[in-house]
Formats: sequence, structure tokens, C-alpha cells
Amino acid sequence: MIEHLLKKKKLEPEFEREYNLKYLGKIGNVFSPLLIDQCIKLSEPLQDTPISNYNLHSVGVDFAFSSSDRYCND
Repeated sequence: MIEHLLKKKKLEPEFEREYNLKYLGKIGNVFSPLLIDQCIKLSEPLQDTPISNYNLHSVGVDFAFSSSDRYCND
């Protein structure tokens, strides 16, 4: 029974990260690899679209990335 579960777990993409401590930063827990691949596929026709300097461009930055001591604890 345990051997069967272990074989099944070894097929999951996060196995190496969780059980063998090989975190490479390639797979996270917010977006699935399937969803990311779909987004990349949808963006392919837009690759040749020029970027306009007259449009609003926004970026989000997470200053507390990978550190819990930077959060506001008031």
C-alpha cells in the first residue's frame, strides 16, 4: 500500500521539491503548470505586437517575497 502511494507521489511535479529538497523555483503553488502553458500559448500571436510608450503599463512588486519578517505586524 505504501509503495503504491510512493510511486504515485513520485510522478507529481512537486515531488523533488517537497521530498528531496530540490527547490528550483520552477513550479509554484498559485498557478498550475497547465494554466501557465495555456497563457503562453494564448500570448504567442501577440509576440510581434509593438509596445506603445503611450499606454499605461503597471507592475506589481512583492517586497516581502520569501521573508516573513518584513510584514507589518501592527
